[in-house]
Amino acid sequence: MEYVCTFHMDKASTMEVRLSTGECKAGDANYEIVKQLQEFVNGQIDLGEKIVDAYIAFKENRNNANAQRIN
Repeated sequence: MEYVCTFHMDKASTMEVRLSTGECKAGDANYEIVKQLQEFVNGQIDLGEKIVDAYIAFKENRNNANAQRIN
C-alpha cells in the first residue's frame, strides 16, 4: 500500500512525500509515518499532531544520516 502525504509549508510551497508500507521496518522514521497513516485510515486515531511529530522524526533521522555521511 502506498500513501502520499502533502505538507503545506506556506501558501506558496508544498512538499509531497510518498511512502510505501513495503519500504518500512520497525524503527525507521518512515515506519512511524506509515503506522500513523494506517491507524488514521482505519479510524483508530485522529492524525492531528501525530503525523507532524512523525514527520519531524523523519526529517531529524535524515539530517542525522546526512551528517554521518559527511563525517
